[in-house]
Amino acid sequence: MFNSKSSRILVRFLPVVLLIAALSMVGLIAVKTIAIAGNTAGRFFLPRDRVGAVITAAVESLHRKADLVVCRLQVTAWVNLHQSTYWLGICWGTTTADVMAPGNRVQFVERLGQLTANDFTYDAASQTLTCRFPAPVLDTGMVQIQPDSEKIMVHGSDGWALFNLGSVERKAKARLRAVVILQAQRRFLKPLVRARAVEVLRHFLDLVVHPLWPDLHIRVEFSSPAKT
Repeated sequence: MFNSKSSRILVRFLPVVLLIAALSMVGLIAVKTIAIAGNTAGRFFLPRDRVGAVITAAVESLHRKADLVVCRLQVTAWVNLHQSTYWLGICWGTTTADVMAPGNRVQFVERLGQLTANDFTYDAASQTLTCRFPAPVLDTGMVQIQPDSEKIMVHGSDGWALFNLGSVERKAKARLRAVVILQAQRRFLKPLVRARAVEVLRHFLDLVVHPLWPDLHIRVEFSSPAKT
């Protein structure tokens, strides 16, 4: 039996005890709720699902870009043209025109319209997404010959009894575009073009991928031959 003094103490501290018990129950419920939420989040953000979402976003963004300029270069072109004139089996002379044009502009592009999810592979150990692109190609529709005629050097000489130097020089200048295209596709330029393409493509993919997966590493490779 409690005496009256014990009863008064119990009544006095009963609200506190009830409050502590209520807070304990709330804490248990909160912990359980967090655990359930964590398990649910795990189900919604499995690595496999995350990789698929990232690849889908990357492919869609690349398709919207279609042709991506990955490298711009300036090349110098030389044309040496000789034109001989014969009449009655006799050579009446040879006219020569040498043309040198610096600062011709070319650009290389990535054709992105045919990329699919199969061009992407994910390595879980290193958290690396490898993207395989076609090799960069020269955009022959965007070849710009040096527009400043004063920067184009021309040297020529008329053949004996001929006065056709102007005509031969015009023919030499008309060949500049074809020579620029050949110069831009020379083998020694390929490493430079690919290195710049890697930088541009990785930066483009970073803008798409990193908001979805900040810790993901991007690797760019090129397939050979290029897709057409």
